Amino acid sequence: MSLEGYLQRFKELRRRSFEVSLKIGKIAEREAWEQAEIRKPRVYRMEAEDSDDVGSLQDSVERRREKLMGYTMREYENWEKKLHEKEAKKDGANLQELAKYTYEKQLGKVKKYAGTQKSAKIWKDQRTGRINISDDGPLVNRLASDLERTSKERYVARRKEMERRDMQATPGGYINDKNKQFNEKLDRQLRDVER
Repeated sequence: MSLEGYLQRFKELRRRSFEVSLKIGKIAEREAWEQAEIRKPRVYRMEAEDSDDVGSLQDSVERRREKLMGYTMREYENWEKKLHEKEAKKDGANLQELAKYTYEKQLGKVKKYAGTQKSAKIWKDQRTGRINISDDGPLVNRLASDLERTSKERYVARRKEMERRDMQATPGGYINDKNKQFNEKLDRQLRDVER
């Protein structure tokens, strides 16, 4: 094929791509219009209509189905992703991500501390060929204290959360003093009945 043939082919492909993009735009516009029609609120009248409950029930089921079908796959996937993230946050299940974020945070702190002075000594051992790096004592101590402090904070928060869950789950859990007194009274009466 000559250069002119390639040029003609390129022009033809460009024209086709333009036509296809126009078609896609029209289809997307029509779908958006149809979805807008589905999502329009119903118009209510002041006078009550004489309709049977079965018809209105079927109508409401149909409206619900149409509304559910009005969502795009992208909206559904986003909704599902948000639900999954909420569950993961509740359970605290993804410990790998937590470890990664903690590592990156601590690394950022180390870089902040290390930027103040050039204190690490790097040398190569001539006999073994290894590269040796001497650690900066204050920097290592600061990192250790930061790690210890954050782990204590997480431990306390996790313990409080577990205590709160246990408090709600146990029958002896109470909301306030009045509730506590009432529960104690019920326990005493129950013990008296069992005797």
